[in-house]
Amino acid sequence: MKYPASQKLHLAAINETVRVFLDSFRLAEDIVISSEASVKPLLNEKGELTLHGTLRYQACDDRKCYLPATVPMEWTFPFEPLDRIRVPAEIQRKARP
Repeated sequence: MKYPASQKLHLAAINETVRVFLDSFRLAEDIVISSEASVKPLLNEKGELTLHGTLRYQACDDRKCYLPATVPMEWTFPFEPLDRIRVPAEIQRKARP
């Protein structure tokens, strides 16, 4: 997971300094999709692949920290098979059986 740079925030109520992300921020994660044969059964009727996950976080302000929360997440990607027609045969990646 790639996180943005965090900032230090002093919580006077508990006399601690913690690292936080302020305002809006973006988290990034690379994904690797397996062979076309293993992905095809997972596609929906539109040819899209949906991945499910969760985000666990704890929100704080300058006076207190709230209970941690877990939020379900879902991402849907269009899937397109490799274009093997335009690639010369000698450099095409061969599909595994």
